[in-house]
Amino acid sequence: MNQPLIVLNFSEMKKGSEMDTVAHEIAHFVLKQESGGKKSEKEADDLSEKWGFKRCYKSYDDFSG
Repeated sequence: MNQPLIVLNFSEMKKGSEMDTVAHEIAHFVLKQESGGKKSEKEADDLSEKWGFKRCYKSYDDFSG
């Protein structure tokens, strides 16, 4: 059975955005998706924003799909 793994490097994150990033990554898990595509990143941001966190991305243009 595959177990999800979330790896975060807090030293590379903008100060104060850590919990928003954690919520975004948990949203990927809840949505049963892998991160990386434009659609999945936007959906994860939409869900984490619904939970009360800030969006991780202002634009999704750097993502494919």
